[in-house]
Amino acid sequence: MKHLFLAVMLLLYLVVGACDNCNIYLGINPKDFSHSVQLLYRWSWKYGTFNEEGVQLMKHGSSDSYTNSEVVEFYATYSVRAKLFLKPKLNVLIDFPYRNNYRAINNQTVADVYGIGDPVALLNYRLINSKKSDSTTSTHRLSLSVGVKSPLGSYRLMLNEELLNHDMQPGSGTFDPLFGVNYYLKSNFWGINTSVNYKANAKNKDGFEYGDRLNIGMGVFSIIKIKKAKILPFVGYYSEFGMYDKIKNRIVQNSSFAAHYMRISTNIFYNNWSINGEYLLPIAQHINGTNLINGNRMRLGLLYYFNN
Repeated sequence: MKHLFLAVMLLLYLVVGACDNCNIYLGINPKDFSHSVQLLYRWSWKYGTFNEEGVQLMKHGSSDSYTNSEVVEFYATYSVRAKLFLKPKLNVLIDFPYRNNYRAINNQTVADVYGIGDPVALLNYRLINSKKSDSTTSTHRLSLSVGVKSPLGSYRLMLNEELLNHDMQPGSGTFDPLFGVNYYLKSNFWGINTSVNYKANAKNKDGFEYGDRLNIGMGVFSIIKIKKAKILPFVGYYSEFGMYDKIKNRIVQNSSFAAHYMRISTNIFYNNWSINGEYLLPIAQHINGTNLINGNRMRLGLLYYFNN
């Protein structure tokens, strides 16, 4: 077991050295052995200002010219998510999203798109799990995840007889593999959580390919018991890395990025219900060329748990 653990840690190190947020939040959950259904809302935004000389904005393969312009983009996702246990160490997570992508230039709306997004199915296997039941006070766990994002959402919506920017489309038009590693350690009323997720993006029928995405998260949490309720505050660090996009196998210059966030979240558990929220505050980012700057992000969720 010791050698297996070291091998997995080596794999994690190699992935970090090589690698979107797949937008699957695994979370920290006292009800580790219960099925769940969740309603989830996620929101983020980006912005940029362009001077009187005019610049060309390269956003994931499309080019738009702006002069004396302020550009703002908002991304909202409404999801229905379910986690079902197939075995005590094996569960599947399914996410069905509905998206709203919005862009404004100088306070004038130029795109406001609504549509079904690309669903995700993720298989999680608990390679190491010292926790035998939800009542266990101390535990450590190492989980491996593998899944796929499927091309259900539209990726060829038109606006004024022109193809919308790739970032404004509800879908991507591709099957994209997902991989993840998560380590969790809890002792009585505190714990740590570390995760790495990698998304290998494929090329769609138009020849466009998002760059692969890597996200890394780590932090500490506490467990506060108040009568029948449990409150889990979490503080940590979250990083996101995007590789170069491609059009017909040619690299789109200035499309890679790196963004780092402070991560604050809270989960409140009461009986079979849970409310959770998360806020990501950008603290540093490396945005190449004329890509838009990442703003803050937030997430709100309502879960219901039921026994398997």
